[in-house]
Amino acid sequence: MSVPVLQFDKLLKLDADSKSAFVLCTNPERACRAVVVLNRRQWTEADVRLALEDSETSREQVHANDKFSKFVLQIPVAANPVEMTVICPANDVDVAKYSEQRRSLVRETPAVYASVTLPFVQALPEAQTAWVRAILSKEQEADKILYEDDFCMLLPDTKWTDTNDVRSMHTLALLKDTSVRSVRDFTGDHLKQLKQLRAGVYTEIRRRYLLRADQVRAYVHYLPSFWMAHIHFAALTCPRLGMSTCTGKAILLDDII
Repeated sequence: MSVPVLQFDKLLKLDADSKSAFVLCTNPERACRAVVVLNRRQWTEADVRLALEDSETSREQVHANDKFSKFVLQIPVAANPVEMTVICPANDVDVAKYSEQRRSLVRETPAVYASVTLPFVQALPEAQTAWVRAILSKEQEADKILYEDDFCMLLPDTKWTDTNDVRSMHTLALLKDTSVRSVRDFTGDHLKQLKQLRAGVYTEIRRRYLLRADQVRAYVHYLPSFWMAHIHFAALTCPRLGMSTCTGKAILLDDII
């Protein structure tokens, strides 16, 4: 797959916690917009050795006292890789999702859900989640399926780029029942399915990555990033989760059950 040619249009957001940049670009080859996410990859021992020992590293001291000193390093390119995620074509929802936004904590009552949230969800075009349906039908990413049962498919989350690094394990269970769009659609009828899903995924994670259930956080987002039900299974050591696991955003699967 070739690397797309992109033209910078606008900086959408900088995230200090995850050291990420979110950029709006144009893809001239496809004549469409693209959202680009740039992340500094997690450090490896090889990166650290290069940064500290390589002769190409330059050091500028910016602070020093009897015990502490601080430097700005210009390190070799090989020790400073940047991961790039491209969302193309990007629609208005994609652009809004990755733009700087004012945050508010809202308690959504049943009345607010019925009058505001539900009409919004029902009005979303099917094209918004076409990529999820393509995965569930195995038209896309069939080679990445880690586990499958009657209720879900488990795949690596796109943010888990180094799948050899168990510390940053982050997987996504996509529910096969596409009528379930969010945690709001779960009822008592789903209890047995959710328990079986939880047990099956935990067993597979233990088999593949030697992580016990108490070393994994299973949760959903509300509001979700896309409106087809999915459950995150991430190692407790997974970095850069930030606001996505905070109170008011993440709901533990155990609490749902």
